[in-house]
Amino acid sequence: MESRQEEEDPSFKLPVAAVGRACGLLDQALGYAAHLKPLAEHRFFTRGWGDLQEVQDGRAIMDSFLLEYAQGLAPPTMSLGAEHAVFGGSGFCCRGHFPSPLASILPEESKLCELELLVPKDRQPWACVVQFPGTADQSYFFRKMMLAAPLLREGVASVLITPPFYGSRRPKQQILHYIDKVTDFCHQSESLLLEALQVLDWLRMKFPHAHLGCTGISWGGAMASCMGFLARRHDLAVIPCLPSATPEVLITGALRGEVALERLAVSGLTLKEAEGLLRGVLGAMSTAELNEMDIPGPQGRKVVLQVSAFYDTFVDKLASRVAFRTLRHLDSKAQLRWVAGGHASSHVVARCLFTGSILTGLRRLAALHNEPTWIPSKM
Repeated sequence: MESRQEEEDPSFKLPVAAVGRACGLLDQALGYAAHLKPLAEHRFFTRGWGDLQEVQDGRAIMDSFLLEYAQGLAPPTMSLGAEHAVFGGSGFCCRGHFPSPLASILPEESKLCELELLVPKDRQPWACVVQFPGTADQSYFFRKMMLAAPLLREGVASVLITPPFYGSRRPKQQILHYIDKVTDFCHQSESLLLEALQVLDWLRMKFPHAHLGCTGISWGGAMASCMGFLARRHDLAVIPCLPSATPEVLITGALRGEVALERLAVSGLTLKEAEGLLRGVLGAMSTAELNEMDIPGPQGRKVVLQVSAFYDTFVDKLASRVAFRTLRHLDSKAQLRWVAGGHASSHVVARCLFTGSILTGLRRLAALHNEPTWIPSKM
């Protein structure tokens, strides 16, 4: 069901291809359903742009933090709660928090970065993976059951981050995961990435001999890709699943119906002009833009393994290939694996589709160090 060729389409056997096409049709049906929502407020940007100057302010704070980070910023002071056993005693779990580097521009509920740490029982992990959530994933449950649990049995620890504006960090007036202003949407990604940088530093201090990785599905995959460019000094396995290279897929793919574009057509802007401006604002947080950033300091080695769904209509084949070509700047031996399915269907079987690729990426990173490591069993 996989192909490692980027430019050539993978050749799936007929039954697999037929199921994959059906999964793509499911994506399209979900996209159409977004246009038929009975509650108009269940969309992004229902309160419009916000103050776009705040976008520039947030980027300036981010750039300042990255410069300070490159000069040797100390890991964050993490507050950890009590440990408790998980998955039949195969590991332990605890929750933690620390102040977000962008706390000054976040709402009160979002100022603390909150996370969950899962570690194997009775042994130090040979690898640690930071897991980013996908769009609308506001709890730890999905990532814990689909990815953290099987990884834990293979000796891999996981950190599950709650982004700003999600879960316990969600402002009281916000409806579900629908961030209501463009400015806050930008602050969410900026804050999450800087928080993840500090988490990587903390993990390096806590587990000095473990290999580090980052992964996520959909938006989480896009954030994992961005980390490959921002975490310059770390040796890092980057395993994005179903990622895009830019947040533009929010308005170009099946999720377009989730965006209240008419609320952005203000001050004489037409819908087309509002869409063009939104593309520009969102495009500033793309992997291509991050690749152009001049971040000083030592450069760690990167291993890249991207997993994309061939029949995905949320992030189509062209967007998937663009994302991969950008990631090749990090790793000349980067791999793109295609799976036969759609975006939504791949979430349902994420445990089967993505865990093996995460382990493969981590093993490749371990091999770069020429260090013996416990080899995980076949998935």
